[in-house]
Amino acid sequence: MPLDWALLEGSRKIILDDVTHTTHEAGTTSLSNKWYGANEVLDRWLFDALEEAGVNVNSDNGSVFTLKNIESFLPRL
Repeated sequence: MPLDWALLEGSRKIILDDVTHTTHEAGTTSLSNKWYGANEVLDRWLFDALEEAGVNVNSDNGSVFTLKNIESFLPRL
């Protein structure tokens, strides 16, 4: 799918090179570190997404946001 098809008009765009929407390497059962939810990739977009969502997160302390600690930054529902 072309990138411009995936971008919503008026939305903030976070475009990451060499990132995929699949959790596995093509044609294998091996997990990919190129998936947008992989820890190696998540840290490249998560802070911006939380900021855009209005979640007050202070990155000045050098925190790294990963799937393991994201719940502590999200508001309780």
